This record gives sequence, C-alpha cells and structure tokens, in this order.
Amino acid sequence: MTGSTYVGALADMWLEEIRDSGRATNTKERYQELVDRHVRPGLGSLRVEELSVGRLDRHLSVVRERAGETTAKAVRTVLKGVIGVAVRHDAIQVNPAGHTRPITPKRKPVDALTLEQVIALREAVRHDAPAVDADLPDLVDLMLGTGCRINEALALRWSRVNLAAPVPEVTIDATATRTKGVGLVIQEHPKTRAGHRTLMLPGFVVEMMLRRQVEQPSNAPNVVFPSSTGTLRDSRNVSRQWRALQRRDPRWGHVTSHTFRKTVATVIARNFDALTASEQLGHASSAVTESHYIERAHRGPDARKMLESFAASLAESDG
Repeated sequence: MTGSTYVGALADMWLEEIRDSGRATNTKERYQELVDRHVRPGLGSLRVEELSVGRLDRHLSVVRERAGETTAKAVRTVLKGVIGVAVRHDAIQVNPAGHTRPITPKRKPVDALTLEQVIALREAVRHDAPAVDADLPDLVDLMLGTGCRINEALALRWSRVNLAAPVPEVTIDATATRTKGVGLVIQEHPKTRAGHRTLMLPGFVVEMMLRRQVEQPSNAPNVVFPSSTGTLRDSRNVSRQWRALQRRDPRWGHVTSHTFRKTVATVIARNFDALTASEQLGHASSAVTESHYIERAHRGPDARKMLESFAASLAESDG
C-alpha cells in the first residue's frame, strides 16, 4: 500500500477487517452501507495522498446536509477507520479524518413515561382487540418489566427463563437480527458485551410468563414471543402493529419500544442510581444511560435543611 492507493480499495480492506471482527451482524452491515452510500461516491476514486482535512470536512458537510447529523457522525467514524488502515501501513503519516470538525447531533430530551401513563398504556393495550390479536400486551409487559431491547425480547427462549428460581429471572444472551441472504435469525450474543445479563422479574411479568408457559403452543425456535406462524417474530412487524395501535389511540403516538427502556432506566436511577440502571439495560457504562435514557427531574432535591444553615450564623450573631 502506498500513497497512490485508491480510497475505494482502502475501504475494501477496512471492511474485510470488520467482517473478520466479532462485531454484531447489524453493525457490519451498517458499515458496509455507509461505505457504499457515503464514502465511495465522493471519495472512492481519490488516492490516499490526495486526502486532506479540508477535503474530508467538506465531504462530511455534504453528508450532513443530505442525510443528517447522525449519519454524518457515523461516516466520520468510518473514515477514521478506513484511513487508519493507511496509517498502519505507513501510506500516510497522520489520519486527516481525526482532525475534521467533530459532529455532535442535537440531543432530544429523554421522554420517559410516568407511573400514571404506564398504567393507562397497559390498560389501553389490553382493551384493544387488534393489539391483543397481535400479542402486544405481554410483549409490552416484558419490556416494561425488564428494560430489554425489543430484539432481545423477541429472541428470548424458554431455556433462558427460570421461573423456578428463588427469585424468577431471565437471561438475556441473544438478539433477533436480519442477515442478508439468510433472513431473520437469532444472533447468539446481545448487541454489546455488557448486554449479556440476568434480570430478576417483577411479579406481573412472572404471572405473564407462567400463563404463557401453559397456554402457548410449542414453536420451532422455542421463543417466548413467536410469530403467528410459530417462527421468529420480526421487530419490523411489531413496529407496524404498534403504529396501527397509535393510529387507533393517538395518546401513545410518542411511545416506542425505546420509551419503555427509558422509563425503566429512569425509575431505577431515581430509586437507586445511574450505574444500577445501566446494568439493568445492558450498557457498558452509566454515561450512555445518563445521557440518553434517564429523564432529568425538573424538581430540585429537598435541600432545605442544608440551605437553612446559611442563616444560622446570622441568627446567632443577632442573638
């Protein structure tokens, strides 16, 4: 590899490294998509020696305008990886992608459900006939009772459910994912390493699981939430069914499966701490949980006793 190597060839080498890595299938496919859509068209025909901070910065600005800040940030990450291959092969001394302007998408405020909203939502889903036919109530309960991701819920197998334990629990160690050329499969590891976890179940989830154990017909993948035909259930179909519910009941138009995770994280953080919430959700650290999953309290703490001390010395001197 030299400075005359084309960026397109460099991208192929990087993607080969990604394919040989232990990253999740969805991550590998996402990187391939970003390269094909946002790296090759504008940069693939350039040579490594033609890359500069300014050129890459202008390219990222175009991506930002056309595809948004989140995609532009991901493309910047890809470019750092791709050009990093050239740095490791001494084809270039410094990675110009690392010196481009950082991209920080605007964060939306975390919107968790209140207790009253959770009660109302569970009641609404249970009284909506199409939602019941689509097996949404129990799925919602599992996500509300554990904070698991929707594809973790859809990949949960009965062999990972232990209702006979002193404290009933489930082990989250897989996720449902769609692979090109294969279709929907169970990936035998969760989204991240920290995602492998065992979660204790609240009573309402235990009751739901016990009922399903008795009433549910067996299915080939042995999952708790199969499709209507006994196969793996696709989260895209669940999303369509949920959107149909939202059209029937607009009160829940802002609610997604991610809202359930945020609600669980917020409740746990307020009663314990952010680290405990991150462990429940399967995050590697509490930083992500605090930034994106825990709703900020707009009511200050009860600090009256501490603040009252400010006036104590004055009162004593007056006496």
